[in-house]
Amino acid sequence: QNAIDAGDVRAISVLAHLYRYGTKKDDGVPKDDEKALKFSKQACDRGELYGCHLLSTKQSHSRIEAEKKFALEKLVSGCYAGFLPSCNYYAQMFERGPEQSIPTMTMFFNRACDAGHAKSCSDLASKYHWGVTAFATFGKFALPKDANQSVHYYEKACNIGSYYFCRVLAEAYASGKLWGKTPITKDSLKARNFYKQSCD
Repeated sequence: QNAIDAGDVRAISVLAHLYRYGTKKDDGVPKDDEKALKFSKQACDRGELYGCHLLSTKQSHSRIEAEKKFALEKLVSGCYAGFLPSCNYYAQMFERGPEQSIPTMTMFFNRACDAGHAKSCSDLASKYHWGVTAFATFGKFALPKDANQSVHYYEKACNIGSYYFCRVLAEAYASGKLWGKTPITKDSLKARNFYKQSCD
């Protein structure tokens, strides 16, 4: 509260985060959606990107069209301002449902991935590994499975520093199967290098 009183806008976002998710300790901050919304709005009004992200992810599924439109606009502007989790969240919104748009989804995952957001790289890798089902069309894929693209994006996640996916790739190249299922070419040298990278 002292930081907020001193004009620290980031502190308002931190407070919004605490009220939105709560803390696990018995004497911690309990979840409070009303306060989370209040402080995220205050932070966003002052241009704090994480505050806008918290507000937008809450309002993006609103039944009030104006709130949803505002949320989508703030996610896009946050993304282009360099707040990469907003790119990721925006991409996810176009994966399924009546607003499904695979070009939009892949574009925003790629934007964040190329900027160094490991989760966006691994999310896109997962989409290529399992495929994305076309909305309301049983048995058809809006994004077909592609093992090579999946490996490519897992490698990007690994190289950014998500070492869990270095190990995933090591095991895939050692066994010749990605996630124990999808066939890829065995490569003992790559397996060894990714095992080493996962430990470094």
